[in-house]
Amino acid sequence: MLLALLFLPLLSSAELIPRELLFSDTNYTAVSLSPNGRFYAFIKPDENNVKNVYVRCTSCKHMRQVTFEEKSDVLGYIWTGVQDVILYTQDRQGDENTMLFKKNISEEALSHDRLKKTVISDKPGIKARIMGNNNRDPHILVGLNEENPAYHNVYIYDLLTDRMTLLLKNDRFPIIIVDHDLSIRLAVQEQPDGSLAYYRRPPHLPNQIPLTSGESEWEKYIIVQPEDRAITTFVSFDKSNQYMYWIWGEGSDLGALVVFNFDEPEHKEVLYTATRAEIGSILIHPIDKTVLAVSEVYHKPELFVANDTVMDDLQYLVNLRPHGSLQILSISLDMTTWLVTYASSDKPYEVFLYRSWLKTAEFLFNTRPELEQYKLNKQIGFDFKTRDDMVLQAYISLPPDAPLRAARDVAEADRGYAELGMLPLVPQKMVVLVHGGPKARDDYGYSDMNAWLTNRGYAVLQVNFRGSVGFGKQLTNAGNGEWGMKMHFDILDAVE
Repeated sequence: MLLALLFLPLLSSAELIPRELLFSDTNYTAVSLSPNGRFYAFIKPDENNVKNVYVRCTSCKHMRQVTFEEKSDVLGYIWTGVQDVILYTQDRQGDENTMLFKKNISEEALSHDRLKKTVISDKPGIKARIMGNNNRDPHILVGLNEENPAYHNVYIYDLLTDRMTLLLKNDRFPIIIVDHDLSIRLAVQEQPDGSLAYYRRPPHLPNQIPLTSGESEWEKYIIVQPEDRAITTFVSFDKSNQYMYWIWGEGSDLGALVVFNFDEPEHKEVLYTATRAEIGSILIHPIDKTVLAVSEVYHKPELFVANDTVMDDLQYLVNLRPHGSLQILSISLDMTTWLVTYASSDKPYEVFLYRSWLKTAEFLFNTRPELEQYKLNKQIGFDFKTRDDMVLQAYISLPPDAPLRAARDVAEADRGYAELGMLPLVPQKMVVLVHGGPKARDDYGYSDMNAWLTNRGYAVLQVNFRGSVGFGKQLTNAGNGEWGMKMHFDILDAVE
């Protein structure tokens, strides 16, 4: 991240927030529901400041620690199709070669031996990946890059017997796509011209085990051109595993959500066309595999309902925190229990447990409760024109106590900015935070860095310059070859 300082008079009277509060680890991360909705889990530091997994039942206040790592943090975990069995990952001193473990978290198992875990992969230098998990069957798919760091062999792992069987010996494909039955359906390889080739198994070939990545065992299925790669992506199979949902970029700047028969990819049905920004997230029914809602993220995430069966639920949740942007974290398989949170620039994430049959939401926790006593900044999204007339998106965050200019007191050209609340009465020192990538973007929501700088009296400017993602492939591709040139001018134009 690059920082640039623009020196102007400073004005701020907000109570100073200690840096250790802003930049310490959050109390809760990776919050998710068990498939049956009886528990939710999260990662938090234990009494020795090592991150471990904790579980709380959704119908009581009882919380218990279920992993007991003493040296290395737990990086992530998933629920499985076997009750009371989770998988979790660690690495060795930040080497990013994730190890994978199985853990029985039932109270009976923990009371017998709380440290017991089953090693799925812990060999040095090997990165384990979970390639498939349907939260239904007692199996998962595990990827191990044991032969080539760039490619993962794929195994099916039996959660009951701990037996691991090779499914795909892979020295070619960095991406593997599986269906809801954990069958390998597609494999992806970059082509010399920058396009992405999706391969399928030829229908006439038997699915012998193990498969290999040899050219004779695969045929080209879909080619995604270089200019469409920023948008086009596989989403999910439907319940039958015969139809696929994709975000499709060909012939569109922002992309569309489409569905098509696996055997007829040329016949696409458009379910939703993005209107202002690219599709950000898609809510899919955990059992029926139907599309329930989609979101776009321009200034803030906006949710669009695609299925009337969840209209009342989503309306209730939107009304619960009208000034925040609703985000669905997790839903039980029977759709009765949800975990939700809200993106907000001036409030760290609050997590709620929603019971759909009661239409009530229970507040669970704030991810940074120690900041609740402080006044935080608001992050305001706005558009501006560059010197070559390209319209770009950016965010401004002002010190929380900075007095603002009234719209009636500014020139007509600036009135829109004043109405948004982004023109301070007294000029502020400003920090320009330039996102990395460059094919990335700045998003709306609470930020430790923004909170720190605005609390110290600085305005913060974040610019989604050309080359950023999320605003259409034309804007993304306009950044090609422009690092240090037009990208740089975009940032200067936003400052002006």
